[in-house]
Amino acid sequence: MKKGCILLISVFVMNACFYKSVMQDDADDIIKARIYDYDGKTCLVMLEAVFQATSKQGGRGLTQITGFNEYRISVYDISDGRLLVRKKTGKQQSNPLVFLGCTPQNIWFYSFENGIHSLDPEKLEMKISQEIIFEKNPELRGNLAVCEGYQIPQFFQFNDVTQTIILTDNKGYRYFLNTVTLQAERSEREYTPFEEWGKRPFETYVNLPEPYFSISGDLRKQIRVNGKEVNPGITFLDGEFIAERNPAHLSKGIEDKIIFYSDTEKKLNDRIKVLKALNGGRGPEWRSPEQDTLRKLDNDRYTAERMHRDLKESQTDIHRQGSSHRYTQLLSPDTTSFFVFHRSGTAKDAGCIISRVELKNHRDLKEGWTTGIPGLFFDPSAARETSTFKEVFSKGNPEFGFSFFGLAGKKLIFVWMLHAVCLDTETGRIMWMKKI
Repeated sequence: MKKGCILLISVFVMNACFYKSVMQDDADDIIKARIYDYDGKTCLVMLEAVFQATSKQGGRGLTQITGFNEYRISVYDISDGRLLVRKKTGKQQSNPLVFLGCTPQNIWFYSFENGIHSLDPEKLEMKISQEIIFEKNPELRGNLAVCEGYQIPQFFQFNDVTQTIILTDNKGYRYFLNTVTLQAERSEREYTPFEEWGKRPFETYVNLPEPYFSISGDLRKQIRVNGKEVNPGITFLDGEFIAERNPAHLSKGIEDKIIFYSDTEKKLNDRIKVLKALNGGRGPEWRSPEQDTLRKLDNDRYTAERMHRDLKESQTDIHRQGSSHRYTQLLSPDTTSFFVFHRSGTAKDAGCIISRVELKNHRDLKEGWTTGIPGLFFDPSAARETSTFKEVFSKGNPEFGFSFFGLAGKKLIFVWMLHAVCLDTETGRIMWMKKI
């Protein structure tokens, strides 16, 4: 009888010690984040995980924790970081949930319990159910792919460029669901999986479009433009460029450049046509200044045509799969500046720093501002055993693999080490910062 009481008390104490409130306590992981605009409002939507430990064992300097994740959806106000609404969605194992994407008035998800559905961004209540989708597409009823939880992202995806949901039936056919009409159309071509963006937030080289950027060096990294040194005095310890990963923004950036190079081709062709019409249609005289001009214009036209062709191919890649190995776009609040992520020092617990850098006339670099982020490490994995880390994260079982960077007007929003931070892009001032 006493043994039974001791066991019961032990279980109770263990649960009391390890249980975390899904709605109130800090998250232990972030699965996905999106900046979302609707009705003139801008918010940060995140799918978060709270780890519920069921046992914790230590020995020989190692601690082993076992347990399970419970998911929640959180919506934060971009203006001040305030939590607007939150919803608990259940255990990851028994009711896995995938955050698909955002469209006007709808945040889309897939789960075993509710299938494909959307939630209202104001209250996170069901808005469009899978039943409504089946009513519009009766051929899909009972025919959607059946899969394990880890396979959901393979069969149900979201295309940020076209704002469509990709569905898969139980025969492996892909369907594109129009999120406005809710009509699904079967794909007749081979489908390339749409890449989940945001997994690689940094770049050290930009090969397309022009100008070409690189950042390299032994410890302190120097920026080169089109392969040439530019302001060698501006360097960053372990610096990397912050890249734009939103496919819709990439597509818009490419479209602007396609228009530019298309106009350039037209202007060059007009000038070439005038020169070739000289001397009764024979063109410029041999070794004349006009011939030198024509040769340069031909070279410029070839370059513009090549850039136009490469950009069109990159645009096709991004529309189909969310990224392109040909094209890299730096996260930028305008057409001339970008951000560098670097570290404050060489120690394990060195902090992370963000700098805004401006390039003028492809020849002059200027550092606009530099902001250190208090309490956040440049390398979270290397800092796990430091006293600073143990002081800041003394509870829970945090995972720091997730990161996210995006722009909302004149705000740089990023998620790092389970914190959301907002910087003023004009001054670098930390507008707000909160533990998730």
